[in-house]
Amino acid sequence: MLCRCRARPAGQALASTVRKAGADRVEAQVGALTPEERQRYEHLRKWRNGRATKDGRPPYLLLTNQQVLEVARRDPSNAAELAQIEGIGHARLDTWGDDILATLASLRVSQGDPARSTPEAS
Repeated sequence: MLCRCRARPAGQALASTVRKAGADRVEAQVGALTPEERQRYEHLRKWRNGRATKDGRPPYLLLTNQQVLEVARRDPSNAAELAQIEGIGHARLDTWGDDILATLASLRVSQGDPARSTPEAS
């Protein structure tokens, strides 16, 4: 059986190549995190993957790796700070914002940072 394939136009990347490049870019940025930021990143990814499994959704629908990275860097303590991160709008805030902030707060408590352990009202 013969199969005819259309040639890809010059300069058009395969979707898998684009995704791989994005993943490589995030991984390079993760390597530049401080130890505290890296711990937040891993903690948030663990939460995201567990919640995605529980909700029956792909993890990237909750937060992309880039968004997890930005949350880990900025360490928001309230919804207003969380909303400053690109791609985290009303829908994500309403659905997962409290859980994200609680996850960060619990990590602060375990690290001995009680001053920022309770999410502030926004």
